[in-house]
Amino acid sequence: TTKKIADAIAERYGSDVVSVEPRDAYGSYFSSILRAGKELLAKDYIEVTTLPADLEDVEVVFVGFPIWYGDMPKFVKDYLVKCKLGERIVVPFATSGANGIDKAVKTLRTIAPQARIRRPFISSKKEKGDLVRWLEGLDQQMTKE
Repeated sequence: TTKKIADAIAERYGSDVVSVEPRDAYGSYFSSILRAGKELLAKDYIEVTTLPADLEDVEVVFVGFPIWYGDMPKFVKDYLVKCKLGERIVVPFATSGANGIDKAVKTLRTIAPQARIRRPFISSKKEKGDLVRWLEGLDQQMTKE
């Protein structure tokens, strides 16, 4: 679901999609839930196979992820730290079963305190987001800057 949104954003803006993959796959839904919970408690670094994105000439970065335990997955956090988002415009989007995106946005502010974080997008089973309307709002906001 998150990838579908990322692909739609990439198509709209003609941008690349970087898929962040943990070194060790999460496996089934049940094993993923257990592992993600353990990772949150352990606070260990989670290795990813994806090299940090080269953001040298990039002004706007869309960051998409599923919501796990109310936040972005630990491996996504660890990857974003390596990317050095700096003062770029960062636009978060997420998919979720039931949780919102507020905690993940706070996490993103901690990871990238200098970044200019824009209004996030969330699509969940509880609340389906309107992607086209959200993107149109972002376009309007960006042209005013």
